[in-house]
Amino acid sequence: MRIHILKQTPDETIDFARLYSAYQKHGAILLRGGTMNLEKFEAIANYFCDRFHHVGGRSAMRQDQGDGFTTGVWAGNMDKLAHTEGPYRPAIHRPDTAFFCCVVPPSASGGETTLFDGAEMLQHLPKDLARRFREQGIIYEMTWQPERWSAEFDVENEVQLREYLARFPEARYSLENGTLHLFYSAPAIFSVDGVDAFANGILNHLPAIDHPAYAHSTIYTKPSNRVSFGDGEPLSSEVYNQLIDVQDKVIYKHQWQKHDIVIINNLRYMHGRTMTSEECERTLLSRFGKTAQRHRADA
Repeated sequence: MRIHILKQTPDETIDFARLYSAYQKHGAILLRGGTMNLEKFEAIANYFCDRFHHVGGRSAMRQDQGDGFTTGVWAGNMDKLAHTEGPYRPAIHRPDTAFFCCVVPPSASGGETTLFDGAEMLQHLPKDLARRFREQGIIYEMTWQPERWSAEFDVENEVQLREYLARFPEARYSLENGTLHLFYSAPAIFSVDGVDAFANGILNHLPAIDHPAYAHSTIYTKPSNRVSFGDGEPLSSEVYNQLIDVQDKVIYKHQWQKHDIVIINNLRYMHGRTMTSEECERTLLSRFGKTAQRHRADA
């Protein structure tokens, strides 16, 4: 894939309409060359979106200033494979736009943010596998403690959690001693402006990994995570490895410069990250939102 680059001088006023027009056309854009701070970053996001997503796993990384929806990106040195943000959230709450801003680029090699065009991935999937994903969708299975489900669904207690989940038939769950065991049915393929894209959270929801290309890498996995086809059959290691092979065919690695802003369509493009060759600081801000009503009305 390619990312569309918009260049800006350090003292140039941000042209929000130009940015949004480029985003509509390309779906993945880079704003480079200007100066950036939290206020400007949030102003761009607020022009694009009018609702924002609390990232449940990043509650501790929310910025002290700003409106509370901007978080840091976890600094652990590991690879994260291709994924969209919030894939197990109901559609009305699933973010469709992702924003990233570089505060401190990594000083060591690696540490890129990876991007993947889900339309390209779909073209490379084995046809039988793509057909099954299209026809059945997938089921995410996860186990969350109260601090995670509270942050993820913006609820304060079990009563509110039950009320929230009862609104969505695609969610099945059990709740015992505060621990949520959630099964969430979702599409694996989305249609964006008439283009079908393989865009989901499968590869960031791995219980384990045995792909030979990543034998010496540290990959984010969680043993209690599972993904199944829509008929309930768990995805096998063979399927996971096929998906990893495909993501590696279409991968784009963005090398960060200070003040870079990357904006992508979260329903078509997946993102991830690579390890750095040695421990070093790497500070990014992120934010995820739903397209503002004024833009939806104009479409």
